[in-house]
Amino acid sequence: MHRGFKRTFTSKLAIAVLPLALIATACGGGSSDESTGAAETSETQSEEATSGGNSEDSADSCETGTFRMAMPAVPNNIDLAVYQGTPTTEVGIAYSAPLYEYVDPAGVTPEQLGSTGIESTAPLLVESEVEEDDGSLVLTLKEAVSSYGNTLSAEDVKWSFERAIELNPVVQFITSVGRINPEEPVTIIDDRTVRINVTEPNPYVRAALTLMDMSPLDYTEVQNHITDEDPLAQEWLATNTATYGPYVSTGFTPGEQLLLQANPNWIEGEPAYKDVVIQAVADSSSRLQLVSTGEVDYAFGLQPDQFASLDGTEGVDTTTRLSNTLIMLELNQKFEPFQDERVRQAIAYAIDRPAIVEGAMQGFATEQGNFISKGVGQPTPPEPFTYDPEKAKELLAEAGYADGLEFPLYITVARPGPYAEQIAVLLEQQLGDVGIQAEIVPVAASSEFEERKVAGEYEAWLGANTPILPNAWYQLQLDHHGTQAFQNYKGFSDPEFDAMLDELRQIPSGDERDAKISEVHEYLMTAVPYVPIFDSQNLVAVNSGVDINSVRLYTPYGPLVREIVPVC
Repeated sequence: MHRGFKRTFTSKLAIAVLPLALIATACGGGSSDESTGAAETSETQSEEATSGGNSEDSADSCETGTFRMAMPAVPNNIDLAVYQGTPTTEVGIAYSAPLYEYVDPAGVTPEQLGSTGIESTAPLLVESEVEEDDGSLVLTLKEAVSSYGNTLSAEDVKWSFERAIELNPVVQFITSVGRINPEEPVTIIDDRTVRINVTEPNPYVRAALTLMDMSPLDYTEVQNHITDEDPLAQEWLATNTATYGPYVSTGFTPGEQLLLQANPNWIEGEPAYKDVVIQAVADSSSRLQLVSTGEVDYAFGLQPDQFASLDGTEGVDTTTRLSNTLIMLELNQKFEPFQDERVRQAIAYAIDRPAIVEGAMQGFATEQGNFISKGVGQPTPPEPFTYDPEKAKELLAEAGYADGLEFPLYITVARPGPYAEQIAVLLEQQLGDVGIQAEIVPVAASSEFEERKVAGEYEAWLGANTPILPNAWYQLQLDHHGTQAFQNYKGFSDPEFDAMLDELRQIPSGDERDAKISEVHEYLMTAVPYVPIFDSQNLVAVNSGVDINSVRLYTPYGPLVREIVPVC
């Protein structure tokens, strides 16, 4: 959603009573007991509130109640400090509220919605900021109020940050990117002012503070659930929420269902939908059926062919958003042919990306011949790799493989997704046209696939990269740095490239940084650490009673439910 939508929505709407119903295909054992000390649930949700900008007639025409979501999974623990992979990022965003958030860049077009970068961060729970000479940030907090009625304090921020760093490896990694001091991340200046301490100036501090896992918790409430045996209230926070966010949990069945109620004190105005039901529906065809029949308002994670089938379906609206997930062919450089960059270049030219996008992805992807996802803010990229089989043959001949080469191509449906086999079949055909024989090897168990990939046992495999920080340096560092990459399982090692990345890391946003990104990106067009294929898209399917333009999401997170509004 463009920021303009959000900032103009200030009215409290008349509400229609809609029951909290279990979703048909995933009912299972009810929900957990309501949390001790939680905000009281009103017995009726039909009271009318005053308009905050819209006319009374307009407000009366916007009926809201329960927003029902069918998600691939619900975590077994809703403590944001307990990272459980995709279920955490897709569900936790609904009730989290970090100090900063990502926004759409200025001048974004509808086709660019979903793209952002570290330059496009904005305060969420921060009223004002001062950046000190050493790069630390002095933040004055907004007077945000939790669902428990307590006001955000400096002590909340300090305790929550220290807790998150102690418990959450993702927080540990991202705070290290932002050079936030792990020993003393926060200094209290007064009740509403904190200093975020960094070890050196860098452009990633605010981006690190967008991490939902670092949302401040209401320490006043949490203290009621601390014991000598559980000083961090992990048991209570496993099934209850205590953020200063737009929603609070009212019921939770681990792995199955999460019930949320709007925080009437939410700093940006009470959300349009007063109740949210988030249901785990593992089978994507079941999620498709639920949104098709109007039993849910939002279906997440549909496959491309399923999404295409919704075109023209009465009662359903669809659209796409940019994603920063890049799908690629990984080439292990312990395998002798792939040590020659000309072979890697040849494979990059041998791939017909439009055919893969239209075939395997039903057109719901963006062909990618570069190395930075289009959903990540960046300067104009270099000329991309395009389909040129004759160029591919020339490069293979120069590298000594005029008669071609063979290698196994490992795939798993877990990553990049159920469409992996369709992509692999097209790759097999396209590579075969230039003399390269790729034998598809499916691996059923995702755990086995990951273990052998990390051990460097695969010659080639289909992969996916979703950087949690939408930033060019971070994406390249994550995958390609010879000594510091998080997932460089292909063994790419180039000291000259590493030096350029190290320099880029320290350059602040601006023309100099953009020029360096362009230089690094151009270098990769020759080095070819892996072969990019396409950027996936976020496929948005909602009930037609929901304003689809109000759905804002940034990969890898689920939608910002707080901003979703009905059609009026």
